[in-house]
This record gives sequence, C-alpha cells and structure tokens, in this order.
Amino acid sequence: MSYYLAIDIGASGGRHILGHLEAGKPVLEEVYRFTNGPVQKNNALVWDTERLYGEIVKGIKKCGELRKIPVSIGIDTWGVDYVLIDREGNSITPVYAYRDKRTEPFINTAIPFEELYKVTGIARQPFNTIYQLLADKAAGRLDKAAHLLMLPEYFSYRLCGNLTGKQISEYTEASTTGLIDAHKRDWAYSIIEELGLPAHLFKPVQEPPYPAGELSKTLQAELGFNAQVLMIASHDTASAVAAAEGAELYISSGTWSLLGIQSGPILTEAARNSDYTNEGALKGKVLLNSPAG
Repeated sequence: MSYYLAIDIGASGGRHILGHLEAGKPVLEEVYRFTNGPVQKNNALVWDTERLYGEIVKGIKKCGELRKIPVSIGIDTWGVDYVLIDREGNSITPVYAYRDKRTEPFINTAIPFEELYKVTGIARQPFNTIYQLLADKAAGRLDKAAHLLMLPEYFSYRLCGNLTGKQISEYTEASTTGLIDAHKRDWAYSIIEELGLPAHLFKPVQEPPYPAGELSKTLQAELGFNAQVLMIASHDTASAVAAAEGAELYISSGTWSLLGIQSGPILTEAARNSDYTNEGALKGKVLLNSPAG
C-alpha cells in the first residue's frame, strides 16, 4: 500500500496527515500534531524555525514507527513569511513573524497602493511580504542574502539537505507576497525594480506540484527510509481550497477565516476598496478572498 504524507503547519499548530487509497477513495490518518506560535526575542516576534524543523522530522519518524512509509511528503504553511539564505547556504536569523511591528514605517511605499493593487490584487496588510522586505532592505539584511525561500520552501529543501534548492519559487505561496503579477502569474519585476529590491532573490515561478528532491542522506540514515519531497500548493489556503474543486463558494477557517471564490483575477477599484485579495490557486485560477476575520 502506498502512503502519502501531508504536513500542514499553521501559525498556531501543525499536523502530519497520512493518506492512502482504499477502493479508490482517500483515507486520512493524523499521525502527529504539535503547537506553534511566534516567540518574543530581542523585542521582536520571530519563528523558532529550528524547533519547527525538529517537529517536522518527529512526525516523519512517527510514520516509520507505524511502518507506514510515505512515498512522498508535501508541506504547506501560512503565507507571507520567508527565510533569507546567505551565499554559504545558511539561514539569516532571525526569521521574523508576520505580526512583528517592524513593517509599520514601510507601509506607505514609493508606489501608491492603488497602483500595486492593479498589478497584484493583494489587499493592503502591514504584514505583507513586500513591506517585510522593505524593512529588511533598510536594516541591511538583504545585502547578505543570495536566496529567498518562503517558509514551506525552506522546510522542504531543508529536508533535502539543500537550502539553495532548485532555484524555483512555488506559485501559490509566492502569490501572498504582494509581488506577483496576478495576470501573468509571475514576479512583478517592474515593482521589484522600482522598490530597489535585489532581483536575484526572486527565482522563476513554477506552478505545483513539482519535486524538491529526495530526503538527505543524513536524514535517510536517521529515519531508516527515503521519500520524495514535493512542492505542493504550499500556501495552506490554496491546498485547502483545492479540496473544494467544483464548489462555487468556499470557507476556509484556521488562524484566519476566509470566504471566497475561485476565479480569474479581479483587480477592480471596487475589489480594492472592499479589501478583497487575489491569491494563487491551481489550474490557472486565483482565490478571491473576502477580508480575513
């Protein structure tokens, strides 16, 4: 029997779900669960990525203990947060949490929000990646960075033992940054250039699923088995809504509660004024989400 492991990490907790097919129907089993939350450190809210990675590995080990070895592993997380990787392939700490206040001076960027929305369709929120990167630029953190990995990319490539990864950005998670052209489904390079952000941080965008690689040799030795790591729809909302294929409306409730539809991008003034946000979905669609609750 073939098993497939989904690791779903939200801003308040994570879980490992094993799936397999019986008579053509999916059967799901929760094998591990852990808590999560930002940590206060040096007057900043940050993520303990070392602990989170440890929890990811513990849950994978649990599969081995149950003798239900996954063929493949996919990770999703919340959006907007990322890890900067230096030229030696090491993470640049701290890894800030989206609720940290460092973005407040950068919300009024050189580009009016009305112009940003016409391209990206992302609602204005102080935690958007675009403002986090402007804060990093002002602090000099981008000077040391060779790569930018959104959190699910970071954990996926770390499982593979290669933080420089395949030099690809997963589309659904990238769409939460406020730097993706909603129609082109690619980086809005004109915005990136106008804001003075290093273009080399933004790797070519690819729609999921695609392979990140196999588990590292070190991890294989620790676990006693190997598995393929896949980049799935790694934004948790995109993965959740994928299960609602065919539905006209969806409700996704986690740390945020969202009501929305799958459609083409809607970048109108009315959508902007109503704080609707266009986030990446599968099959050429976007998720048009109502204001978060």
